[in-house]
Amino acid sequence: MNYSKKHKQLHQLLLMFLYVFLIYRYINYVADVFNYMRFEFKPSFMKSCLAGVAFIVVLRWLYIIKDKFMYAVCICYATLLIIPNLIMFQFNSYPPFLLGILLLFLFWLSREQKTIYRLNVAKIRESNKLALILIIVLITLVPFLLSYGINLNFELFSFGEVIYEAREDSKGNESVLTSYLYSPLKNVLIPTLIIIGLYKRKPVVIIVGIIMLVYLFLVIPHKTTFFSIFVVLALFFYNDYYKKMTFMLSAISVILLLSFIINLNYGVHLIESMFLRRVFFVPAQLNMAYVEVFKQNPIYLSHSILGWLIDYPFKIPPTYVLGIEYYGDETLNANNGVFSDGFMNFGFIGSFFFTYFTVWLIRFIKLIRIAPYLFGIVFIVIQTTISSALLTGLLTHGILVTLGIFIFFFKDSEKIILWRR
Repeated sequence: MNYSKKHKQLHQLLLMFLYVFLIYRYINYVADVFNYMRFEFKPSFMKSCLAGVAFIVVLRWLYIIKDKFMYAVCICYATLLIIPNLIMFQFNSYPPFLLGILLLFLFWLSREQKTIYRLNVAKIRESNKLALILIIVLITLVPFLLSYGINLNFELFSFGEVIYEAREDSKGNESVLTSYLYSPLKNVLIPTLIIIGLYKRKPVVIIVGIIMLVYLFLVIPHKTTFFSIFVVLALFFYNDYYKKMTFMLSAISVILLLSFIINLNYGVHLIESMFLRRVFFVPAQLNMAYVEVFKQNPIYLSHSILGWLIDYPFKIPPTYVLGIEYYGDETLNANNGVFSDGFMNFGFIGSFFFTYFTVWLIRFIKLIRIAPYLFGIVFIVIQTTISSALLTGLLTHGILVTLGIFIFFFKDSEKIILWRR
């Protein structure tokens, strides 16, 4: 058995475990404990059979992908997007067409590209990368120091309700600059600094980058800011994408099992709620919620770039409209990914074209030919497409900044071996 088949078969087993385990925990935990948040349990034998067949087809698509980078990307989407939506389809009033769009998305990604293009863009010299990215990060960090100071609340590491209270309090110090620079700084610039520090074996740079991310978490407490540290570090190692995916799937499985054991034995469900419900099932539920709320009233980007042309039909942002209409909570700001964002704006056609755009976004990243040690940042891009609207992800959550960093700092670096300077 060759090397790639060995890893792919292991990945298939891990994905099957995750599929079965997530079904079990959805039935016995999410739908039971969080039914007040509209996580339903309406089993259907026919829908379960259809979901099972779709899952087997997904496994087959994944197995035949030849390109290692696209294989890794598809594994991430299968884990974080496809499996949770298949489970929501089985037990909720989930729109079948949306599941079809997501499966089509994975199929498009998994297809081998026939035409190969190359980017002819000058890139920054290797000797200048660290100094330049450090200068950019420090300049970008200044508005946060001016707005939030260094008043730090270490109780936030409990990851309890104090996070939501502190997040509301932090809005009083927010400025235009910090609101636009926050996501590019935490998603791209500081992770890039940490990665360059790792690659060049500069412990001081790594520590400084981690301290910066922790600072951002303490002044604007979003859990994704804190956990992005572990994502960047974990996916830095290994030159091979197959090994990265083995590690990622194994780590996810272990985290889910440990959180389940802690919940079962000690009654502490915060960790399982945070990792299982929030990461896997909330985005899938929001896909369904966006379709239900906006199916009769698409907004055609009137809340955004087409506001000058089309009247926006609501008095509050669409994310708050969804919070009121679906959850009955006027304080809930329910952001979600490009797939439901497309439907919210242009209905079924919007879902189709926003999904296709995302395919080409990932293919463009592949075109840049980045090194495998940068996959932690690619993972953040993947997570952004699952949890953020298209224009929001591009403009304010750092995807365009990511493309710029990849092009000018890391273009054609895919063959670089770790630890080589």
